Amino acid sequence: MQHTTREFEPDQSHTSPAEEVITIIAASMAEVMRKFNEHNLAARGFMIAGQAARQTFTHAGESGAGDLFDGKPMLAATFIRRTQ
Repeated sequence: MQHTTREFEPDQSHTSPAEEVITIIAASMAEVMRKFNEHNLAARGFMIAGQAARQTFTHAGESGAGDLFDGKPMLAATFIRRTQ
């Protein structure tokens, strides 16, 4: 599986203005933590928001709708930080 690296841009559409949320999706918790550390999320004040869970993902948009990751369950871990 090919991964691209980009700076995380938290989606704040469902959070208060005082919170930022980042979800990392990977095949294993080791990969999640590698990405967490790679992007210095602890130093930036992010903490895990709940239990990491293995799940399947589906894109709901009109174009490109369908299963993500070929329907393979992936581990998702959500991290949050307060900004105020």
